[in-house]
Parts: sequence; C-alpha cells; structure tokens
Amino acid sequence: MQSRIARLVFLSLAIIGLISILGLAIWGTARLATSLNNANPFSRLAALIASITLKKEIIRQDLVINASPSMVETGQEVTLNWQSNINVGMLGAYVLTYPCNTGVTLKLLSNDTISCDAAFNLWSKTETTLTPTLTGENPVDLAITIAFVPQGTTASTMSRTIVITVTPLEKPAATSTNKPKTSTTNSTTLTPGAEKRSIYSINGNITPGTGATDLAISIVDTGIINDTTNVFTHTTSVASSNQRTGIIFDVINFGGVASQQWSFTASLPVAGGEFKSDIQDPIPASTKVRYTMGFRDLASQGANTIIIRLDPNNQISDKDRTNNIASTTIYRAY
Repeated sequence: MQSRIARLVFLSLAIIGLISILGLAIWGTARLATSLNNANPFSRLAALIASITLKKEIIRQDLVINASPSMVETGQEVTLNWQSNINVGMLGAYVLTYPCNTGVTLKLLSNDTISCDAAFNLWSKTETTLTPTLTGENPVDLAITIAFVPQGTTASTMSRTIVITVTPLEKPAATSTNKPKTSTTNSTTLTPGAEKRSIYSINGNITPGTGATDLAISIVDTGIINDTTNVFTHTTSVASSNQRTGIIFDVINFGGVASQQWSFTASLPVAGGEFKSDIQDPIPASTKVRYTMGFRDLASQGANTIIIRLDPNNQISDKDRTNNIASTTIYRAY
C-alpha cells in the first residue's frame, strides 16, 4: 500500500514539474517575441541571423580615342582627343606611337617631327593636333596608338589604336594654253641648290619612376540594397529597419608594382559590427577593385559612422599608409 502511495506522489510531482517547464517555455517565447518587436518578429529574427554581405568587382580601365577628321589630306591638321577612366591622382603619362614604313610622318604644330616606332610623351594631355605628311602617291591608313604608362613602370596598363587615312594632294587638272612655241636667245638654266634638312631632338621617352605598392581606399557612396534585386540605391538616410544599409568603396593600387595578398577590416554601426575580411588577391599596378558591403540594423538613431581600414596589422609592404583608412556617416531615421 505504501509503495502504491509513493508511486502516486512521484507521478503527481512529475506532472507538476512538466507543467512548470511548459509554462516557463511559453513565458520565455512570449518575452523573446516581445523583445524582437511584436509587429514583425520573424523579420527581426532574420535580421539578427543575417550575415554581412560583400560583393567584389575589378574595375577595368578603358580608353576611348577620337580623330577629327578621320580622313585628311597630306599637310593638313588632324586632332586626336581621348578619354579614360584612369583613377584620379594616378601618376603616369600618355604616350603616342605609330609605325614606320608607311610613308607617313607625323609632326606637331611646332613643326617638330614625332619619330615612328618610338613612344612620344604626351604627359597628362588628353588632346593633341598633328600634321601627317605623305611621301607616296597613294592613300595610306595610318594606325596611331595612345597608351597610358603609370609612373614606376615601363609597360602600359591600357592602350587603344585609331586609324586615320592620309591622302595625297589632289593634282590640278591639266589645261591647254594653245600658245605657240617661242624661242629665246638668252635662256637661263636653273641649277639645283643644296638640300637642307633640320634635325630636331624630341623628348619622346618616359623616364620610369620607382613606385612601390601603394594601396589606398576611397569611399564612393552610401545607400540601401534591395533584398530581391540586390540593386544599390544612393541615400544618406535609412528609413526602416527592414532596409539593408549599403556602402560602396574602392581599393586602388597607385603603385607601379602589384601588391601582396592583403585584408581589410570594417567597423560597422551594428551589434557585433567588427568585420574582418578574408585574404584578398593581390591588386595589380594601377588597378582598382570595388566593394559593395551590406548590413542591417543600424545601432543608433541619427548619425552612424562606418570605418574601413586596409591592412590594419601592417602585414604587407605599402608605400603610404596614411591613405589606408576612410570613414563616412549614414543616418538612421527610424
């Protein structure tokens, strides 16, 4: 009888304990839902779980050349102009080359001759006017190349070629005078004079610099990133906790040689916002890499500061470390 009573007491205590545990679980769930905002608890929970997103793209440099006119008569002027997306502040020079053995010689407005098959230094100019001279009697298609050579290297990072057509002078139509032949008793014979040539020394070569790796960071924009399309839209203020904040920044190698492998950190204005990147690939000389970073739940109302640091532990060789840090501010309006 006593053992039966003991079993009933034990069973009653077990049931009471189970009910207590269930009640505690229900209470905890209710408190968690309240802390995650009862209006939309699932999106808030997803925001806590969601990781920081990072997109990387290499910005390809490009060069566009125009010639006006593209067909020119020998001895007449042609103007070349070019545009590029070279990083602002990158040291280097544009050079012009054209082939020999075409029967065409190029001259500047100063009448100085540009040597063929040699890099002629145009420095930072984006336009030049040339006078092509044709020695033959047939039109010639002349290929002219413009290239950019960064300081610290002898090789160009990008180049483009444009073709102009140089035509001979148009010969005047023969006319008949129908004048009778006359004879003169005191005819004069013209004697050819001595040929005179002027030789000009043209500084057409670049003296290469000795530029080491120089990584720099430049913050391009702040905004929001659409969760469905991943389209970035510029803004300086985030209006809702459901919006993903975004920042775009460029990492540029202003040096003349490729960088080593490197990394960066980002101090983001979110809970646990100290982000450390994976090891990044070396960046070639005169090349820019663009990053787009997305994150949620700005920590403070009003201004929130974002700080990006390149090679924070000084692990790679870098010529100038003063340009390895950049910051910006985005506002939380909710």
